[in-house]
Amino acid sequence: MAGKRFQGSLFGFNKGAVNTYLESLTRDYEEKLTSKDLEIEKTMSQLKKVSAKYEELKLEEERIYTEKEKISKALVSANEKADKIVADARDRVAAEVAELKAAAEKEREKIVDIKKEMIRMKADAASMVAVFEKAIKSIAAGEKVKAEAAVLPEENAPAGEEHAAADEPAAADEPAAESAEPASEDEESGDDFFG
Repeated sequence: MAGKRFQGSLFGFNKGAVNTYLESLTRDYEEKLTSKDLEIEKTMSQLKKVSAKYEELKLEEERIYTEKEKISKALVSANEKADKIVADARDRVAAEVAELKAAAEKEREKIVDIKKEMIRMKADAASMVAVFEKAIKSIAAGEKVKAEAAVLPEENAPAGEEHAAADEPAAADEPAAESAEPASEDEESGDDFFG
């Protein structure tokens, strides 16, 4: 612009050349101004996009941080609940084991008592069998004496012995009666046993 030369005229510079030059300058200036406005507008648009993206990322960061806090609290709460559940389960299992051990001990005691009772019952039964066998042998011995007395002929017996032989069955009856008495006592003990 400083190097521009205008043609001279009678009264100064040529107005047409000056006006043409000024118009050219104005056009160039307007074009540059328009170009700069477009650049500014483009830059502002980009700035708006970047600002919007920044706000979006900022909101996303806040959301992620909030979610992280929630997850962290949930994990802590879940761990506490899990620990409590495990502790409660252990307590319940320990109590059940103790109850089962106590029940098993009672059952063992019952079994020991039952075994003792069975041993006592076997001993009582063996004792009763021995008493019954003794009574049966006593009765059998009495029957044998009676049978032998019946077999002896009366004519072979002396007169004094004939009378004694007649008395023998009564004497033979006495051991049977005596042997019957222990049997009755055993029967009573048998009643006690079964009673």
